[in-house]
Amino acid sequence: RERRSGIRVGKSWLPTEGRAAGCNEGSGVYTGRNYPAEPAVLGGSIMTNLEIQKLFRRYNNIYFGGKLPKHRVYFSYAPIKRRSLGLWFGMQKWIEIYTGIRDYPSIVKSTLLHEMCHIKLAMNGKDKTWQEINANDHGPEFEKEMLRLAKKGAFKGLW
Repeated sequence: RERRSGIRVGKSWLPTEGRAAGCNEGSGVYTGRNYPAEPAVLGGSIMTNLEIQKLFRRYNNIYFGGKLPKHRVYFSYAPIKRRSLGLWFGMQKWIEIYTGIRDYPSIVKSTLLHEMCHIKLAMNGKDKTWQEINANDHGPEFEKEMLRLAKKGAFKGLW
């Protein structure tokens, strides 16, 4: 039986250490091995940092009325060290999305929306910066905001 390490997302395994499985040595370019077929099924491709930055601006306009402050959004291995697919750094105004999910558009988009909810709640004084994370960060106010996004169709086709 094959031994796997990583995070299980549905029936998929995402790598948690080193370069992403299925990448050409040293290139960071996905070759199509070691991952399930979501990109092919969806007709998708690997998301780039530029694409996810544009997605942040698009979601900000559509779902948050353009009121969220500008943030730098990019792919990184850092979130996985905290067993997370995404991290919001409020003081620095950036969002890191785990690079191991960049060829899973639905997971990337859902993770980005999740992190954007933290920004909105922080603007309303109902969330804390990343240094002060505690169990309340995903409490009733957070759930209410995620539900608002779902009702607006933000997650349609993503889950």
